[in-house]
Amino acid sequence: MFKLSKKNVVRTAVVAAVGMALALFALPANASTSFYLEMDKGQTLTSGSFVWVYPTDDDGTDEVKFIMLSNGNLEENMYSTSGAFMYYCWAANTSGAGNYATYQKSNGALIVFNEVGTPLWSSGATGGSTVSLNSSDGALFVGTKRITSSCVTY
Repeated sequence: MFKLSKKNVVRTAVVAAVGMALALFALPANASTSFYLEMDKGQTLTSGSFVWVYPTDDDGTDEVKFIMLSNGNLEENMYSTSGAFMYYCWAANTSGAGNYATYQKSNGALIVFNEVGTPLWSSGATGGSTVSLNSSDGALFVGTKRITSSCVTY
């Protein structure tokens, strides 16, 4: 039997609204956008762009963001739904204004480049076709390769 809860209704409404917005305002694969539900090959994260998820292992009121910060570091962090930073989960340990991360079409590697195109960090080649956060615990996957463990603390 399906149990309807307020948390599931709210989460479903948010996902539906984001999906409709993405469908209405579809952008080319290489366009800069504020956020993604996942990254496809060829997409790039620039300063402030992120991949996000509301992890179901959490109470549904927080969100995990895989984000390119303005300082050039690529990080995975937990935020409250009001946008307040809560805690750090993982980082590529890159820095420098102008850095960006691109999910490579050729080999499926996620690579952080500096502003002149020099690689600073790489996930290595992976199978699969998206960069995403696990919907239950916020773990980061590049293709089929798990990069981080759970970002949810219990």
